[in-house]
Amino acid sequence: MSQRLLACLVLAIAATGCSKSNPDAASATPLSEAPRTVAQLDEAGLIAAVGSPAVYEYPLEDGRGLNFRAKDCTPQDCQPPFKLEFRKGRINLSWEQISGDAKLEALNAQNVQWADQVLTYALGKEATAKIKASIAADTPLRGEVLQGHKVNVMPGGGKQVLVTITL
Repeated sequence: MSQRLLACLVLAIAATGCSKSNPDAASATPLSEAPRTVAQLDEAGLIAAVGSPAVYEYPLEDGRGLNFRAKDCTPQDCQPPFKLEFRKGRINLSWEQISGDAKLEALNAQNVQWADQVLTYALGKEATAKIKASIAADTPLRGEVLQGHKVNVMPGGGKQVLVTITL
């Protein structure tokens, strides 16, 4: 019995290694910052990634949409819109940037932050950086494969942005 126990212990140590060496903490990449290789496109996770509750849900012929501004409001109260749509075979993320007073500029910044959070959750930091670069350069992406999914970006001159992720 003790020989079997000793043999199991030796095998366990050999399998896991017995080195005391640790990688330098400064050069180690935390798991949360490791490049994403798989998209996270679950509905609940994408909604939570916005960081604010949806205030209006609307039906679509092939799914549903969520608006993160108000349903019945004046343009000053609910503009610029930020929407997340779950459609058959795709997810749409859209937002607008409206010039105007300081309140609108703050809402514009919030839209960009929400988009960044959703895209980073869905596709990771590297893919999000590629999408943001496309928007900044006002250059559409058509059928760009990011994390195994085709992504289309229509930058709309930075005024009305649409990102579509094909499932």
